[in-house]
Amino acid sequence: MLAYAVFQAWGNTPKQFEADGAGAALLKAAQRWSQAEGNHPEAEGAIATYLGIPDNNTHTTLPELVQDD
Repeated sequence: MLAYAVFQAWGNTPKQFEADGAGAALLKAAQRWSQAEGNHPEAEGAIATYLGIPDNNTHTTLPELVQDD
């Protein structure tokens, strides 16, 4: 999903990636995560939040999905 956001969404909706947009914050988190060679839990959590990836259930380790009406 991160690759899609960086390569597809940024190209299609560049205004979301301007300095004060959520896309810019996503890019900063992705940069921190990449510089840490994928070992930066805070950046990983921020990326998941910006992409809308749900947290995992601590008992099942499966995503905590929310049913949409």
